[in-house]
Amino acid sequence: MATAPSTTPTTATSTATTTSTVTETRTVEWCIVGAGPVGISMALLLAKEHSAHVSVFEARDTLPLTFDNSYPIGINPRALHALRRISPALATRAVDSGLVVDGWRIMAKTTQIASIDSGKVIGTTRALINKLLYEEACTIPNISFHFGHRLLSVDFETHQLNFDSGGSTVVVSATRVIGADGVRSACRVSMESNTDLRTLITPWNVHFRVLYSKSGVSSPLMDPSYHYIISPISAYAAIVGKNIWSASLTVKPASPEEELLMSNEASPENIRKLKKYIADGAPQLVPLFDDDEYTKFFSRRTFTGAVVKCSHYNYGEWMLLLGDAAHAVVPPTGEGTAAGLEDTEILSNLLSTHPTAAFTEYTAQRLPDLHGLWEIAEFLKDGLTASSREKAARVIVSIGLAVARKVGIVGTSYEELTFGRHSEDLVPYRQVADRWRSQNSALLSIARTLTWSDGKKLP
Repeated sequence: MATAPSTTPTTATSTATTTSTVTETRTVEWCIVGAGPVGISMALLLAKEHSAHVSVFEARDTLPLTFDNSYPIGINPRALHALRRISPALATRAVDSGLVVDGWRIMAKTTQIASIDSGKVIGTTRALINKLLYEEACTIPNISFHFGHRLLSVDFETHQLNFDSGGSTVVVSATRVIGADGVRSACRVSMESNTDLRTLITPWNVHFRVLYSKSGVSSPLMDPSYHYIISPISAYAAIVGKNIWSASLTVKPASPEEELLMSNEASPENIRKLKKYIADGAPQLVPLFDDDEYTKFFSRRTFTGAVVKCSHYNYGEWMLLLGDAAHAVVPPTGEGTAAGLEDTEILSNLLSTHPTAAFTEYTAQRLPDLHGLWEIAEFLKDGLTASSREKAARVIVSIGLAVARKVGIVGTSYEELTFGRHSEDLVPYRQVADRWRSQNSALLSIARTLTWSDGKKLP
């Protein structure tokens, strides 16, 4: 049984202290590798809807469950639908944890150049959603957590997984396995090395590092009900929780600011340079952060990732990849957490309708949707490091489509289907991608010509 956390836990911690090399063997019904939001959500649905006994193995000794070692995310209706499936009360707590995002404002410093409406997304952090799910799972006797267990290898013939736990080897025999261990998935690596799985993995080629304000601090140039995308420094500013501003700074490789933004040294000179960097590129952020926060910035971790595409997601009916392990995207899609949580709903449905072929059916049903999402994610990933001309072309497209929608020339947009007024329709990603492609392709070619861009075609 999972040990219940304290009322306000900040970490979930391993109790393993062994340093021996003695091999331990365990037999479990369901083995889930990864205790992130997707892994825990799947454990909850398996336990609640299928009375399954679930063992969750996590490589880290602790889960980061506080906002200051996480990053901002938006919980859209697709994600809320999955959370509500687990527990209506859980979904309510998720909604209450943040503010409704009325929309996104795209800024050139303090000048607004475009906007995207929402009103359907809750601004929060990945850590907070993980915390809520972990608390829920700790109330379920059928779910056990095993922290400090790093997956070493998988034997697909004997259906065993080998974990390192504090220097000892733990061999787990499982009836079924869910690989929900993130973008650097050891389950996926093992599947690709030992089965016919093929993948395409493209790094983001950027890092993100986050600043956080003190509670209740504000800027006269910023509305807390909106999120801000601010050029030229590519900062993403958003309220996390109810009254704390965050600013995610993008670190591009070989850029003039890379050394500064990746530094771990909070020297007076680095702090001075960081203040100037923000004041010059995003002056509306200046009132939000004090000297203490500028110092903390250099001790915070940086985040990076990759876009992942898989040829399929299952190894027979024994192992299945979910979430970022199967289809990691990039933050601008706004769909990373939502897509992973939707995975768990779809699998739970199939375990009821196709109990002996659920993994195979999952791949068949889910592949077209996740490949559609991959197409959008690849395009948005390229935008993170695009030239100024390419970025200008993309802004022209956004403005042009907004005008076209207002006069009725084009229909519902990709943004409206994923986090806008039609997002509650939960349109499958393959249809979202079709809409995105049809609306963007021709206009983007024209915009690139106007900005003397490189004429790259949509992926």
